[in-house]
Amino acid sequence: MAREGLRAGVLATSRIRGREILELVLDAGEIFALRAGGGDGEIQAFQQRCGQRGRMELLFKELEGLHIQTPKRLKEQQENETTRPIRMAKQYIQENYGRNITLEDVCGAVGFSSTYFSALFKKETGEGFSKYLTQVRIDRAKELLRETDLPIAEVCETVGYSDRKHFTQTFHKITGVNPVEFRRLYG
Repeated sequence: MAREGLRAGVLATSRIRGREILELVLDAGEIFALRAGGGDGEIQAFQQRCGQRGRMELLFKELEGLHIQTPKRLKEQQENETTRPIRMAKQYIQENYGRNITLEDVCGAVGFSSTYFSALFKKETGEGFSKYLTQVRIDRAKELLRETDLPIAEVCETVGYSDRKHFTQTFHKITGVNPVEFRRLYG
């Protein structure tokens, strides 16, 4: 409300020139963008858009848009930075699930301590590293059982299990059936 009243008052003042309004809006936009963490590219784009506006109302709309979009963009960047190591970890797991990989291996690949990474991974995925790795392995085993005639022992080894009994128990716990039954039902 106060902002609208101020805007109306400024627009009604006949002694203010358009160039002064433009400079004021440009300065205000630059100050806001810099304080909000915006870069030179964002400021230049704002200045360019303002230079294309022929009316004061449109200049104020650009400034208002900057005030709305900059925090949204910064929040998205922060979220992307937080989830980037998780995406890298998931990719590492997808590429290496068939090997005997550990939490430390994944942490080394993404560059985090295991304590910090474990907490971040659980927060972002909703499950711990071991459970996630197990799910990736079982999902791949189900795919191999459905789409190939590989012996169960070979499927077991392909998805990263060296002990067939452990693989069968884990597979049964997650799917409700053992690998042989799964193949018979879905293969």
